[in-house]
Amino acid sequence: MPEHCVAIVIPHFQRSAAPLERALASVERQVCAAHLHVVLVDDGSPEPAGPILTRARANHPRWSLTLCEQANAGAALARNVALERLPREATAVAFLDSDDEWAPDHLSQALTALDAGLDLVFADHRRGDWPESKFRRLGVAASAHTALPGLPDICAWRGTLLVPVMRDHLIQTSGVVCRAALAASCRFPTDLVLGEDEVYWMQLIQRAGRVGMVMREMVQMGRGVNISQGGTWGDDRSVRLMLQNVTYWSSVVRKLPDESGLPALQLERLAMLRRELLRTWLHRLRRGRTALGNDILRGLLHTWGTSA
Repeated sequence: MPEHCVAIVIPHFQRSAAPLERALASVERQVCAAHLHVVLVDDGSPEPAGPILTRARANHPRWSLTLCEQANAGAALARNVALERLPREATAVAFLDSDDEWAPDHLSQALTALDAGLDLVFADHRRGDWPESKFRRLGVAASAHTALPGLPDICAWRGTLLVPVMRDHLIQTSGVVCRAALAASCRFPTDLVLGEDEVYWMQLIQRAGRVGMVMREMVQMGRGVNISQGGTWGDDRSVRLMLQNVTYWSSVVRKLPDESGLPALQLERLAMLRRELLRTWLHRLRRGRTALGNDILRGLLHTWGTSA
């Protein structure tokens, strides 16, 4: 039996089969010697996962599978269900969104990092419409962190991760691989629509001994169903996203009470959201668009109430 068994957590909610087919094909292309066990949760998807998995398993029988099905409840609960169903032999957990794809050596690089003493590792990532990867956009350089001997593409993070993770969104879900016991020690908060993944990463980081990065682009982000993106400034979709962000930033200090730098970051983000909500409210008011007006005003009051 391979030294590692990697449980791959995939929540699925898509309107076509193609995104999940591409994600599973990228699992099959992994060059690592570990046993791979996909734990897939069909979150009431309009395009059911069962037939997709049947076809994928016929073509790619390498990995074993646990399939869970539930009424639509969101990605946080879906991932928590998967964490409850990890195989006992799992030594590592990798997260993969059903519309993302991995580079062929993603898991081999991550497992090398774990074998070198890291407890959690995250990889650089890119979306098709980005001119450069996330690490490049944020100026994340290996020279600012701790090199691991003989591993030029992997380094241990030096310093705090609060601002990079929670303000700059440095960690993308499909880029994370960690020890199985660490992943199982926490759960994604199910009362959040946005930001639940970043709260979970910070909880893991608080418990981890050493956290590191794979400096190469290992994740190609897809364009499937994504509730955290979309909309044009001033439209209903963008308003709802801002209000969901108000909920998120109003609650993070309670969820991560041990992060001493978080209250200042919370005030910064709520002040930014207050300005954007006020601009949006005035913009829509001038154009006679009264829908969501009361929701915007309640969101504004909530930002002041939380900041007080």
